[in-house]
Amino acid sequence: MEYASYERASSRPLIAPIPYNFSFFNENYQEKPIKSKEILDNCPEDFASESHITQRPTTYEHYSGGKTYRFIDTVGYSSEIKDSAILNLELFKTLKHVDAVWIVVSANQKLEDDDYSWINQIIKPIPKKLFLRVYFVFTHIQGKHSLRFNLNVNAIASYLSKFKEIPFGENNVFAIENDCLKSLYAQGAGCSLSGVQDSLGKTWNESRNVVLDLLDKAAAPKAPDDDIYFLNNLFYLFLKLKRFRSSADLQECCNLLSHNFISSKMGNDKPPPSYEDVFKSLISFKSKIPDASPQHKVLIEFIETFEDFIKKQHSSTFGTALGYGKKLFSWLH
Repeated sequence: MEYASYERASSRPLIAPIPYNFSFFNENYQEKPIKSKEILDNCPEDFASESHITQRPTTYEHYSGGKTYRFIDTVGYSSEIKDSAILNLELFKTLKHVDAVWIVVSANQKLEDDDYSWINQIIKPIPKKLFLRVYFVFTHIQGKHSLRFNLNVNAIASYLSKFKEIPFGENNVFAIENDCLKSLYAQGAGCSLSGVQDSLGKTWNESRNVVLDLLDKAAAPKAPDDDIYFLNNLFYLFLKLKRFRSSADLQECCNLLSHNFISSKMGNDKPPPSYEDVFKSLISFKSKIPDASPQHKVLIEFIETFEDFIKKQHSSTFGTALGYGKKLFSWLH
């Protein structure tokens, strides 16, 4: 982002806010480990895993061109991490606005299985209202012309063909060859890269242009995210309560979520319940949970957080509430 050329970037002090650890072959074809100078004990990356899976969602901020960009590196999918969806939702539910979702997939890494469960785990916690802001970024591949021949690209395209709501095409699929960034780190670690500077310069320019294009798309004006904020918190609440009670006790909540997130209940033509109806059902449900339980605390926090939101939803649909607030929200006390 910051430097228009590889030559300029390589002449400046190296700043790497995200930890890295990889192997690099120098000009003599000798393998050399390249890693951050200091990897903290609480590093979010699992470098013991070949895929370097992110263990917990982590926020990074970058200031460039008069703007502050906030990037959230979410928990990656792995069979080693059983609760990736809820771990990500713990952070998603705090976000009142999301400009873009970048799903980053290595083009040359063998994926774990053939049943698409890994893609489902990534898509599962993303509300459908955000699907038009989803971008697929394939790394370790140079140019969009190479995407059509890639097995991982074809696997994702096959999976997403079942869902009309998720676009996957020219406008939201990108390719980045990130070896130029690895080369920059390797050069900083003392590796000689003579003879490949020209090719690195070209790759740097192409990859930088892709990143700038993605940022421009993220910066485009968007509608308010009040609904998305509500739905993310509702999904998180549902997963917490589901462990305590059966899904039958949360049917209204389950029905609303199945219409707003990718659901295993395909072909559900029944209209979803209103936010108001779901909110009422949750207020009734709180009497079934022991006051001292963690689930009760999470439910009360949700009700208090979205009380005004539900009032506004009702008012915008039916006009003035005419005593509605007293009738519904007296249940809170």
